[in-house]
Amino acid sequence: MSDPTHRATRRNLATQPIPRGKPHPKTLRGNIALAPDEITTAMEMAREMRIKRDIAVYAARKRTA
Repeated sequence: MSDPTHRATRRNLATQPIPRGKPHPKTLRGNIALAPDEITTAMEMAREMRIKRDIAVYAARKRTA
């Protein structure tokens, strides 16, 4: 195996976890009963956050262009 963790273990070095991809928040499991107004509020909040993120990404792209 040429995996860095395996090599470090063979050489008795302290192993470091290798980050792979982006960290993801924990997802809620099970059936969660949400009222329709809560779902609407959550959708509106998600839409606002998406718009803010899109504006920030666009501004960053314009700065680097």
